[in-house]
Amino acid sequence: MTDGRPGRVRVLKFLNHFFIGGTERQFVYVANGLDRSHFSVDVACFRRDGPLVNRLNPDMALHTYRVRGSGYSARSILSQLRLMKDVRRQQFDIVHTYGWYPNVFAIPASRLALCPVIIASLRDAGAYMTPTKTRVSKLMYWLSDCIIANSYAGRAWLLAQGVAEKKIEVIRNGIAIPSRAERITHSGPVRKEYGIPAGVPICACIGRVVSGKGIDVYLKAARIIQDRGRDVRFLMVGVRSTERGYQSEVETLARELGIAHRVIFTGQREDVSMILREVEVVVHPSLTEGLSNVILEAMAAEAPVVATRVGGNPELVEDGGTGLLVPVQDPEETANAICRLLDNPEMARAFGERGRERVIKEFSVNRMLSETETLYFRLMDGRFAERSKAYTLRES
Repeated sequence: MTDGRPGRVRVLKFLNHFFIGGTERQFVYVANGLDRSHFSVDVACFRRDGPLVNRLNPDMALHTYRVRGSGYSARSILSQLRLMKDVRRQQFDIVHTYGWYPNVFAIPASRLALCPVIIASLRDAGAYMTPTKTRVSKLMYWLSDCIIANSYAGRAWLLAQGVAEKKIEVIRNGIAIPSRAERITHSGPVRKEYGIPAGVPICACIGRVVSGKGIDVYLKAARIIQDRGRDVRFLMVGVRSTERGYQSEVETLARELGIAHRVIFTGQREDVSMILREVEVVVHPSLTEGLSNVILEAMAAEAPVVATRVGGNPELVEDGGTGLLVPVQDPEETANAICRLLDNPEMARAFGERGRERVIKEFSVNRMLSETETLYFRLMDGRFAERSKAYTLRES
């Protein structure tokens, strides 16, 4: 910074935990990637749990604020008071929260600590908001200086809630784009591991095994495809469900549909980029979405995508250009889209190539970091200008 301002901006970034998920991965990308010549970054969380904590740069201090039960429990309030003291004592210039619980916990404490800039976030399109959560969120947004949405669908939801347009910024997700690798069309490691014969097409649904991801729709589409006499394997790649009983529920559904021999629940994988090289189609049947990292990674791997027309999905998948969009909760149309891609390999290949080109152009980590840094500087400059103006008025 110049003109008498500090050389480095002190930033505190707040997250729930570090289990694998879209928000968590984006958080790590930004925390690690901010230019250290301009920003000093600390990280805060409720729990240090999850594998992504080990991917944080070692130069960052990690603060833990334990909560228990209700946000109004004695332990939670004491943790908020400690956060307020920490923000004031360590003179953070910016507190940036990721997700509903960090918003509610950290924003009031940071405002009471007189933090110069407070940034909230919306990581979906508001679909999971109950009326109570919506009311509380609106208060948090009023207390904030800025709200970052990761999709224009999220921005539209914020505007519909009456959030001032001037407070809303859209910074779409970015991913680390891998070097281009040839697609594996015959005998690859996935086929060998799961005994999938050469020539049998592979579809993949990638994400947490939770109810909002539309996994039942994926399985029902698989049954429709089987009824059409097609031999296809359907991978379900992702962390086992944290929802009680849901994992066994979808596994039972696969058996009831008579497709258990064609569906493979892989669990969490660290080699998703390799898996993407072998699959013919990536299916993303989610019921709601912000801006999907899975879709971005599939496009970067030149895998054509079938996705539901919800949230930020249409901002990523150009229907008929980089993939196909289908109505939400529609197994028949999902099956039709999968079959269309399997029946037209040249079209599928063209979709994949155009998808990768689009990700490189519009969704790189560097682009996301540049937009985030620019916003941080702009908000800090605005606060500095306000303080200078207030000082001038007092002196006059």
